[in-house]
Amino acid sequence: MPEVHTVFFSKAESEIDFAEARAETEFDRLAAEGLLWRQNEGSSIFRIGMTLLDAKTRLPHGRWLAFLLDGRVGYQPRPAQLLMNIGRARDGETLARFGVAKATELLRIASLPDRERFVSEHNVALLTVPELRRLIKALGHLNGNQNDSARRSR
Repeated sequence: MPEVHTVFFSKAESEIDFAEARAETEFDRLAAEGLLWRQNEGSSIFRIGMTLLDAKTRLPHGRWLAFLLDGRVGYQPRPAQLLMNIGRARDGETLARFGVAKATELLRIASLPDRERFVSEHNVALLTVPELRRLIKALGHLNGNQNDSARRSR
């Protein structure tokens, strides 16, 4: 059987630099685009919550559920309530950039200064929702510093 030799080709350093620079530029462009869409998503979440709050105050009694279920609106009551909670929060715009599920978990921290401190000290964007929930619980940041079982028993 013939002997197999591995041959490595090397490119001129300028070619490698050019390819790496092009890849880095593409990486930067895609990262910036992703950030823009993420910011738009957060802004939309907050604005939807605000719009739902406004609609609820303006609609005649008994029309809220019909409004939510209308094909142009299309929300079930529970998701609508979560969006409204985000819209109602003083830091709702900040929370919304993490998405509805994480914002909802962060709202379990009752004190606005505590919530702001928590967000500044932890990379919430990289945490999963269960990790965020466990961290909030472990640090004793639940509303009124109650644990989950005490809250559920009410």
